[in-house]
Amino acid sequence: MNTEAPTVVIDASVSLAWLLDEPDNSVAFKGLFLQAFRRQCVALVPALWHWECANVLLGMVKQQAISLPQVPGYLELMRYANPQEDAMPSAQVQHATIELAHIAGLSYYDASYVELALRRKASLATLDGKMKTAAQHLGVACLDI
Repeated sequence: MNTEAPTVVIDASVSLAWLLDEPDNSVAFKGLFLQAFRRQCVALVPALWHWECANVLLGMVKQQAISLPQVPGYLELMRYANPQEDAMPSAQVQHATIELAHIAGLSYYDASYVELALRRKASLATLDGKMKTAAQHLGVACLDI
């Protein structure tokens, strides 16, 4: 019997959905967060995840959806999911990510999540339809959230 926890690459859209109590956010978001918190799955993120999440939160401050003093608390809450950060990409990984981005019509940022899921044979959790479609075309299992 394999008791190893499944690995899920979690993008910024899903990470932030864990935190924001919006009516459109499904129970699946909270469930995924709890699985990661309880270490029932491994939440894997590329190195850029921290900056991307902080940038989205800053955009929310600019839109007055949250206040600047709330940002550090949100960033700390995201760490409760115990995200495992992938190493800074090697030149080979960067090249593969650029090629994937070009072929799939994704940004380098989005392609980094797909490349990581491919390389680590992990599932992908994203709310980005274009990223999900590209990942599925490459054989990456995407969570239905």
